[in-house]
Amino acid sequence: MITSSDMSGTLLGWRAVSRAAAIILALASISIGFAQSRMTGFTLRVAVPASGITSTFTIAGTVPKAVLIRALGPALAGFGVAGTLADPQIVVTNSTGATVASNDNWNGDAAVVAATGRLGSFPITNTGSRDAALVATLPPGTYAATFTGVGATTGLVLIEVNDADIVSGSSSVFSFLALRGLVGGSAGPLVFGINTSGNLAVMIRALGPTLTSLGVAGALADPTLTVTAGSAAFTNNNWGGDASLAAAAAQVGATPLPANSLDSALFAAVGVAGVTATVTGVGNTTGIAQVEFYSVTGVSIAPLITSTPRDTALVTGSRLTLTAAATGVPAPTYQWQKNGVAIAGATAATYTVAAAQVADTGTYTFVATSTAGTATSTPAVVSVGALAAPTVVQAPTSQTVTAGASLTLTATVTAFPGPTYQWQKDGVAVPGATNATLTIASVQAVNAGTYTLTATNSQGTVTSAGAVIAVEPSSKLSNLSVRTSMADGQSLAVGMVVSGGPRSVLVRAAGPALVPLGFQANSVVANPRMALFNAQSVQILANDDWDPRLAPSFAQVAAFPFPAGSRDAAVVQNLDGQVSVQITASGAGTLLAEAYDLETGNSLRLVNLSVLNRVGTGNDVLIAGFNLSGTGTKRLLIRGVGPSLTQLGVTGVLADPQIQIMNSSNAQVGSSDNWDAALAPVMASVGAFPLLAGSRDSALVVTLGVGTYSAIMSGVAGGTGMGIIEVYELP
Repeated sequence: MITSSDMSGTLLGWRAVSRAAAIILALASISIGFAQSRMTGFTLRVAVPASGITSTFTIAGTVPKAVLIRALGPALAGFGVAGTLADPQIVVTNSTGATVASNDNWNGDAAVVAATGRLGSFPITNTGSRDAALVATLPPGTYAATFTGVGATTGLVLIEVNDADIVSGSSSVFSFLALRGLVGGSAGPLVFGINTSGNLAVMIRALGPTLTSLGVAGALADPTLTVTAGSAAFTNNNWGGDASLAAAAAQVGATPLPANSLDSALFAAVGVAGVTATVTGVGNTTGIAQVEFYSVTGVSIAPLITSTPRDTALVTGSRLTLTAAATGVPAPTYQWQKNGVAIAGATAATYTVAAAQVADTGTYTFVATSTAGTATSTPAVVSVGALAAPTVVQAPTSQTVTAGASLTLTATVTAFPGPTYQWQKDGVAVPGATNATLTIASVQAVNAGTYTLTATNSQGTVTSAGAVIAVEPSSKLSNLSVRTSMADGQSLAVGMVVSGGPRSVLVRAAGPALVPLGFQANSVVANPRMALFNAQSVQILANDDWDPRLAPSFAQVAAFPFPAGSRDAAVVQNLDGQVSVQITASGAGTLLAEAYDLETGNSLRLVNLSVLNRVGTGNDVLIAGFNLSGTGTKRLLIRGVGPSLTQLGVTGVLADPQIQIMNSSNAQVGSSDNWDAALAPVMASVGAFPLLAGSRDSALVVTLGVGTYSAIMSGVAGGTGMGIIEVYELP
């Protein structure tokens, strides 16, 4: 019976394998042969409290067994381990509580030295150290080994309880190994493992609630058990009254568990690598738990791959060695496969080709089979060839991507051995981008740049040519229109800004073309004319009557057609930067001015549209229509400016403008009367001219979806005068 209820510490491993600045422990087993598969003991490093640590073990059989038990504190300090227990001691008691063996200072005991050598454990080099160690020959039965510090001292100790009958192969074996301790909090998880030899079935249990019925205070309410065997791991939370586990408990005389208890339990096939059990509390709860290992018979466990073969690249003529491992009860047989086909004679845990050739290139798997089932390892890719430095066969290609869409960049590289990869953006490594393909699920503006791929192997390094990635906004300003009444000789000013370089834009001034749409012939401007000016006010193009060859451009953007021979004006021009269009009326009447983006890409785009004209009342208010195309939403700055035009030399301005934004369903989606000074930085960010402090100009920021909108500018209380409507894209 385990008597301790206070333990904290961390498992490092199960066999010392190195002497260096610190002790390195790893799962291990004894390779010396003996008559049967068995649990051979455990090795555990823990922090021993003042009350001590106790482990329980059961020897099953008919003859006594020699057991090596060690509690190493000073020996750990010799390897640089801090906080070790200065003077550990061991007391072994039988099922009646009688002491059957004990040791304080080992004093170079010859039996301990001999058993340590047989087991391959690291030796205690200082025969005068205060480490504790003993070899006891014990008859079959259950025992408790209690480890404490002399004078109730505390510290780190390496605890070992191991089968010392490796050479003789005693018929008696460990049938039960257990440890009880605190889980959670500063103690962390409870970790316990066993060394084994050969394949055998074990039942592993993590008891919490059931300990309460055994009189243990503070038991863990809901333990979760995780078991690792080599590279494989499996878990259980709540054993659920499993009939086979209940039968195994009865077989080995274990405390029965209530069917509805929250204790955890499972079967595992234990191979030469042993197994480790880790106990945690559901929801990071704390409490006392007990880990138990029972050797059971009559249980079949399907094969489990515990070590998988690794990808390998070899120079022609080199030795190929692939290694894997599996457990199972009964012990499985092995078969290696290449490209899914069994390799004749390859039935060991290791497959070897003395001098590999190109023909040995392929995908290899390790298959373990028994009457309980079959398990197949993950595949290992083997490449055999001549050494070759990386060469770029196909570089990534430049692309223009809409914001929010996915981007995939791929390059093809030949090399032997296969190279490692690293993508760079503008010369800086992209974190985690270490495959031949780079995917960005949702591209944003920050992803724009030049991408290269660097491939490296033992023979050299190569970097691909760069792929330039441009990111377009998901939606864009694609159209501006304004319908207004003009006096004979009056001019209308339309402005636009193209960002990123020249872009093809269609500009139209429709007068006579409005008649087929229902206007009276005497109510439209008879002969509109237009001129285009650059940012330096230099005329770059003029048009009086439109050219019929532009008709396909009209259709491209779904603009209504102009009648053949009409005196409307239209031009198509590649525009770059700031451009103004001056439309002059020859004859009074209604005029429709329009600007259309003719291109589909968004990287070069219209980012500002504006119209300057007199604002009247009723049907003569200034109305500018604009269109957002693409997908998603767009933030816009929309301004209705009157008073601040005076700083640009405009006279007769609208004293108190107001603006409304209407969607295609004639629902208002935004409005402004007097602008908020907090918008000044936003205006400056897009290059808009500043508004006069305290002016009654109007401005607002709106986020709009794809569609057609109208900006309606009017004067408060029926005021009239010159005004400008401006629409700006915002980041």
